[in-house]
Formats: sequence, C-alpha cells, structure tokens
Amino acid sequence: MKVAIFYPPGGSGKLLLSIVEILLGNNLIQSPTSFGSMHQSGRWKYKKVKKINNVNVPITNADLPNTLTQPVITIGHLPSREVISIMSLIADFKILYIYTTNISDCITMSNRDMYKHVEAEFDEISPMQKALLSSKITKPPKHFKDIPDKVVEQNVVGGALKNFRYGPIKINAKNILQLNYATLLKNTDTVDKICKFLNLYTNIEQAKKIYSEYITVQDDCPEYATINSIKKYYNKRR
Repeated sequence: MKVAIFYPPGGSGKLLLSIVEILLGNNLIQSPTSFGSMHQSGRWKYKKVKKINNVNVPITNADLPNTLTQPVITIGHLPSREVISIMSLIADFKILYIYTTNISDCITMSNRDMYKHVEAEFDEISPMQKALLSSKITKPPKHFKDIPDKVVEQNVVGGALKNFRYGPIKINAKNILQLNYATLLKNTDTVDKICKFLNLYTNIEQAKKIYSEYITVQDDCPEYATINSIKKYYNKRR
C-alpha cells in the first residue's frame, strides 16, 4: 500500500499520519503532547523531496524500488493546485487531503502551527522561526517570548493566508479522500472514513483513542492572531 498525506501547516496532517500508521499495525504511536502536537509520533518512510513542475513533491512512484514489499507513507504541504499537477505521478497512491474553505479556520491552523513549533521544537527560537521573523525585527531575540506580539501576529497572519490555498481538489478521483478541516476534529466518524477508504481495520480502537485525545488538547492553544488580525493586514495595504 502507498499512502500520501497532504495538508496545510498546522492542519493536523501528523494526526492522519499517526492514524494511518496505527491502522497499518504500528502499536508504538504515542498520545499527543499537552500542547496538541503529534510531531513525536510516526515513521516517515522514504522521506525525500524533489522538484517536479516547480512543485516540492515528497515522493513519487519513480522514487520507489521495484521490489517494494512494505507500506509507504509520504507526507507534505501541498495545496490543491499542486496535488492536481502531480496526480499522474502518484496515480496508485491513496491520497488523504485536508482542505479548507474558511479563512477563520486558516487562522486557527496557523495559531496551532506556531504554538506547536514553539513548544515542541525549541527553548530558544528554531532556525525556521528565525528565518521567518528576522526580516521583521532589527535585532533577532534569543527567546521566543522576546519577539514583539505584533511580529508574531503578522507571522501567523502570513501563514493563514498561505493556508487559504488549500481549497478542495476539484476533480473526482477514487484514490482521494478529502477531509474538511472545519469538521475534521468534530466528526466522530473521521477514523471510520479513513478505515473504509484504506480498507484497513486493525487497531481501530487505538486509532480512535489517539484521535479523541488529540481533539481534547487542541483548545489550549493561545490566539496569536484572530480574524481581526487579517482585517488589520488588509487595511494597512490600502
């Protein structure tokens, strides 16, 4: 089996990865952290990135050995237009795609992405965050808490606007399961949908337990930006 998971940053793609791994028989998947991250769980198989048609593609059929005997899971941030552009290269992958149609949901994702990176990956600012923020401040601070709130807010708004590119994939294909972020963490049948789509039914209760625990810890994320932050951004551009 070959599975590709595409999702916006902060859009719970690692949750889907963990669910798929559990359904494939991995009993080592850990519960989410107290700040709602699944970054510590899962195994990335054949993790590589290459440019195809100017799209950063995590993996395609051409990257895989002919004698493949184990499941392959690839995961990455690809919006709908880019997924469509590489469909012929991953035609026999089962594709899980998280989409959005609401800018408010995009802000939620971007807030959660900021929080998970801050809490999960560093005590001091990570190289990724330094790169994002360095152009907006004169003297790079040593700790995240030293970054002005306005700068963090602008960074989250920028992420939210990029996430809005992850609209629905407007093609009918049997190998794509599209999950709306607005209901992804509200529908109790999310795990059942994934089971049916992949035809995998091992460890369903463990998958549902991880899913439930993940939902429980999401609401503790701080609001670095809100819908009003987007309005301020557009008002400044006028």
